[in-house]
Amino acid sequence: MDFKEIEGARKILGLGETATMREIRESYRNLVLESHPDRAGEGKSAASERFREITAAYEVLVSYDSSYRYSFRKDDLQDGPEAGMDEDFLKNYFDGWITDPGNEGKQSP
Repeated sequence: MDFKEIEGARKILGLGETATMREIRESYRNLVLESHPDRAGEGKSAASERFREITAAYEVLVSYDSSYRYSFRKDDLQDGPEAGMDEDFLKNYFDGWITDPGNEGKQSP
């Protein structure tokens, strides 16, 4: 898998240069619903090809995401996008995420 393949997949799904996995899934779901061959009427052949193209693009991005190595090292978190966040914030975020996944790091009242 190379940049050109990932870039093509991103464009097929109508994504910007950055996207969360949730945004990738939402775009995929919306596009396959729009182009599903059973909804195409007379243009089933074209819809079927578009459906396969969208699915292949989604699979490329999911494969890329699943092979990405995330770092949970303290140094990387401090130097990464969260560099401006203090240790207490990160501790509270991750503690909430681990103990209450549905709460997504938000503090309970």
